[in-house]
Amino acid sequence: MMSSPAINPAWFIKLVTLFTIGLTSMPAMAAFTVYTDKASFLTAAGTVSSETFDAVTADLDPSSTGIHLNDFTLSGSVSVDAPSSTIDINGTTNLYFNTSYGGWADLIFSQPITAFGLTMNNSRLQLLSISLARIGPAYGEYHHIATYAAPDPYVSNQTLNGFIGFTSDVAFNRIVFAGTGCCSSTFAVDDVTYATTLATPVPEPLSASLLGLGVAGLCLFRKQPLRV
Repeated sequence: MMSSPAINPAWFIKLVTLFTIGLTSMPAMAAFTVYTDKASFLTAAGTVSSETFDAVTADLDPSSTGIHLNDFTLSGSVSVDAPSSTIDINGTTNLYFNTSYGGWADLIFSQPITAFGLTMNNSRLQLLSISLARIGPAYGEYHHIATYAAPDPYVSNQTLNGFIGFTSDVAFNRIVFAGTGCCSSTFAVDDVTYATTLATPVPEPLSASLLGLGVAGLCLFRKQPLRV
């Protein structure tokens, strides 16, 4: 009777290990999720930092180098309104944006983040988009991740009040607020919340099951004697 070929245990372990590493290191499409409920956002974001702007007691307008705050820099058509007088949120200092007629403004963070949320107040919002992007090490390098657009680009005076947040499984360090057409896109922002890592994710079913099969196969192999 023909003997079964002997399997080298070390080789089998190496094969399972390489397969598992290759599976977990496969590049994934960026998952971009929008939240309008702050509690759900905080659950997904994990440990967060926040900026209320309340420490700013005088109006600030961006210069050629922007407005530098704790963890990010503001540029474009945005100012710090202290205390809020143009569009109010809670009577304290906030950010005022005017992205009308194709205007733009952005926040560039000093380190990559994976979650970003804010409280917004406006009754004159039209044709606004919010983009997440990351900036690479090369000069001028820019990678677009995703865009959230105003609910209906053909309806004037839309209301987008309250909380809105984003999470991404690809780290980003730039939030771009852009007007996508004519007319008025003015709004206020307060209580910016952000995180550098998301809450610990549940293992993906495919990855977990394949890893489990690999371990189970290894255990089964060890229990069976080699045929000679």
